Amino acid sequence: MIRKGKKALREAQQHRHATPSAKQEPVPSDPIKFVTEWLSFHPTPYQTRLLTDESKRIVVVYPRQSGKTTTLAIRMIHFALTRPHTTSLIVAPGLRQSMIVMDRLQEQISHVAPQRRREHLRQKEILRTTVTFKNGSKIIALPCSRNQLRGFAAHLVLADEAAFIADDETVFYSVLFPMLQTTDGTLIASSTPWSKDSVFFKFTQEPAFSKHLVKIK
Repeated sequence: MIRKGKKALREAQQHRHATPSAKQEPVPSDPIKFVTEWLSFHPTPYQTRLLTDESKRIVVVYPRQSGKTTTLAIRMIHFALTRPHTTSLIVAPGLRQSMIVMDRLQEQISHVAPQRRREHLRQKEILRTTVTFKNGSKIIALPCSRNQLRGFAAHLVLADEAAFIADDETVFYSVLFPMLQTTDGTLIASSTPWSKDSVFFKFTQEPAFSKHLVKIK
């Protein structure tokens, strides 16, 4: 009787642990279906192109007030939700600028239905600079400091306001590219237009980069 009781208890515990996973709503693999159904966001044609670009090297030149930050934040959320056990980094000239993207990212997460948030996010581990997902993925905001960037194995790096990053050749060629090489990861370099004397400008001229150049009249 004791053995049967223990077996029944064990089966009940297994069933209880399995039930939430079985009922968990899958995240749409199509990024446009995700943004419209989960975030109630309706992208413009140029935002759609950026959200669906599967290139490993992407350069984004949007003017101000064009939805760049929102689009990039949404893309990072979808990447983390659909690719378990990945690390995504937001880097910028300073932590304040990285946090602008993180704030927008967390704002978009707040648009996800509460049940979906409970299923997919570790809500107690949403911090000022970090978002942790139940599939093992993380998004982390950092300043563009060589010392703070070293040691990460990132699968996606968003370098925002990349035209303004100090010591940009060292940051990109000695830190970020080697980091992404270990994971076959994706680099998105974005900025508002600025000087031609930067690594970011070189990216806009390189055939290896998929280019998103938007001018709004």
